[in-house]
Amino acid sequence: MTKLPVIKSYLSCSLVVMLLVSAGSPKFADAQQVSLDPSKELSQYMHDEWQVDDGLPQNSVRALAQTQDGYLWLGTDDGLV
Repeated sequence: MTKLPVIKSYLSCSLVVMLLVSAGSPKFADAQQVSLDPSKELSQYMHDEWQVDDGLPQNSVRALAQTQDGYLWLGTDDGLV
């Protein structure tokens, strides 16, 4: 009878691991995967930096999303920009 709690614990752990792995799998990813064009030089890309002085609520951006029409949405601890 001492093996029953061990089996339940093992099954519970296995279920949690399976859920975490499947949640991170590509079939559940809703973001479009985009990469840089390898035929372009790095100097052909533009880089902008936004900070609090530029209107960002704080300098820590936790999430980034781009809409199909090109708008960028930044998620910070203080809200969505």
